[in-house]
Amino acid sequence: MTAFFIPDTPAGAQTTRAYADLRRHAELTSARVVRTVRIFKLTHRRGGTDCETCVGNQNPADATVHAIFDIGDSYIVLSRGGKEIVTKRQTYNAQQFD
Repeated sequence: MTAFFIPDTPAGAQTTRAYADLRRHAELTSARVVRTVRIFKLTHRRGGTDCETCVGNQNPADATVHAIFDIGDSYIVLSRGGKEIVTKRQTYNAQQFD
């Protein structure tokens, strides 16, 4: 299991504040309520290929994934390069942080 973190953010209060900011952004961007679970990694299907999207790793647009939020029937993946929506129908597994 992986301890909770936000890439490029010092641990502690700054991480908590950064996560709250990202959460608000996810709610505004998706117009959905974000569930409280903290997602570390998604295993899913994209463009006919199985793949993983993981906090701290690069997404297909070559930007670091900063957070993954559960927004009901989908997940919203936030990175410096923008956002991506992954539906739960595309998702095989959502792994939480410790």
